[in-house]
Amino acid sequence: MKQLKEQIKNKTFSNIYLFSGEEKYLIEIYQKRIVDSIFKGQDQMMNCDQFDQNNKDVDKIELSLETLPFFADKRVVLLKNLDLFNAKNKQSNERITDSLKKVSDTTVCIIIEDKIDKRNKLYKFIKSKDGFYEFGFQSEKELIQYVARELNRVNMKISTVDVKYFIDTVGYELRSIINEISKLIDYVGENTIVTKTDINDVCTKHLESKIFELVDAVGLKERERALLLYQDMLALKEPALKILFMISRQFTLIFQGKLLHKKRILNNQIAKELKIPEFVVRKVLSQGNQFSLDAIKEMIKELVDLEYSFKNGRINLETGIELMILKLSK
Repeated sequence: MKQLKEQIKNKTFSNIYLFSGEEKYLIEIYQKRIVDSIFKGQDQMMNCDQFDQNNKDVDKIELSLETLPFFADKRVVLLKNLDLFNAKNKQSNERITDSLKKVSDTTVCIIIEDKIDKRNKLYKFIKSKDGFYEFGFQSEKELIQYVARELNRVNMKISTVDVKYFIDTVGYELRSIINEISKLIDYVGENTIVTKTDINDVCTKHLESKIFELVDAVGLKERERALLLYQDMLALKEPALKILFMISRQFTLIFQGKLLHKKRILNNQIAKELKIPEFVVRKVLSQGNQFSLDAIKEMIKELVDLEYSFKNGRINLETGIELMILKLSK
């Protein structure tokens, strides 16, 4: 990432970039920085083409890559989530790869894809040009430093303990963190110390955080607390189907995490496999100590059966989840 920052700072751009990874907000930021830096004081409208799922004509993409800038030093071609690395799109992939090999020095192509096949011809070509950047989730240390730095900009302070509580509350995605920092600044005001009370007063608790608490309560057999947490989610208008999905997801993460840990897979590798930050892996594994593998398998089966019964009109979902929580925490 240091190389990319230097390129933006010095305006020494590569012709081709491939951005991928879980932290979508960071991808958006770096795409915007590149585009803004290239077109500072120059015509962007005539020199920036974007192609996505609604506009993916390969002929037009090839033509755009061949076009020279109009009254500007460079032009930008954005290819967003065209699924270029899918085997079904092999022909499109090869045509675009051939076009990129011939692209002019005045063109900067930015490709953004969720899924990357590293055996793919296009990936190998971009990698050979040092154009591949993977934006994974930030580590806990990086997030702590980021929050403290952003608050410090307006002369606000926060303890490390309370920063961790803040991240546990609002989640680990940068977009949510930035939004909640803004709310804290408006609420608390400058030249102050942010406390846990302030966080509870103004910050919106992320759904994953609530689900984690609920599953924790189930594991500890704290039925009343588990039900209260569920009822709070309903009161905040969280859809019952989404709650069911998130509970199932949490138990699936615990199950997969326990299996991988049992195979002596390191936490950083588990994080890549489960697509969650490493510090969240530690929490998942810790929570998993409350359940046996057989118990989790049974819980996942119960949750799948509940979803099936709901979709076949045999049960009211809100009531079904409540009964399920009572059963799982018995």
